[in-house]
Amino acid sequence: MNLKCDSSETWLKVVLADFDAFLLDHAANEKKASGVALNLAAHYPNKPDLVTAMIDLAIEELSHYRDVFKLIRDRI
Repeated sequence: MNLKCDSSETWLKVVLADFDAFLLDHAANEKKASGVALNLAAHYPNKPDLVTAMIDLAIEELSHYRDVFKLIRDRI
């Protein structure tokens, strides 16, 4: 498996034992991260640097969600 960083063999075995469940959990976390970033942006309109950073983060995390969703869809 070609991973971007080192991972323990134990963790890899657990993930690969139920990869579909891992993907669903990963997608949920990407979606949640995007939503939290948007909520922070909305909650602090008086902090433009924070709002800008949170909008960028929300877009990045939503893009990750899209990528993981495509993986899930392709496995169906």
